[in-house]
Amino acid sequence: MKCVATSASSIRPFFHCPPVSDFLLTERSSNAEASLPDTRQIIENEIAELVDFLHLVDTLPIEYRADFYKALGRLVDGFERRRSIFHYVQETLSQMSLDLKYILFDLEATRRERDNYRRQLDERF
Repeated sequence: MKCVATSASSIRPFFHCPPVSDFLLTERSSNAEASLPDTRQIIENEIAELVDFLHLVDTLPIEYRADFYKALGRLVDGFERRRSIFHYVQETLSQMSLDLKYILFDLEATRRERDNYRRQLDERF
């Protein structure tokens, strides 16, 4: 789901981006949601900045536009990279959180087993 620059009949390329809802990341837990900024708002702000930049480039003389359109393409690629890295980090943190829950459950079960064995040992002697 990348923004793709396609050549149009004019000098200005057309950037096709999927809807903002496609950029949203997976659901977060209530604890994580309280500590992380709103993903939708961050993405919408970045897209709005890219669109503003595109409108600004449209006001330049035609001989300078091609270079700025290339720069805009690099900005869109950078946005996509940051978004995918952010998504990867969020997935990794979610997996680590789940792993930690399993480890804590296992630790608690191990402690209960240890306490039971100690009681059994104390009862024998």
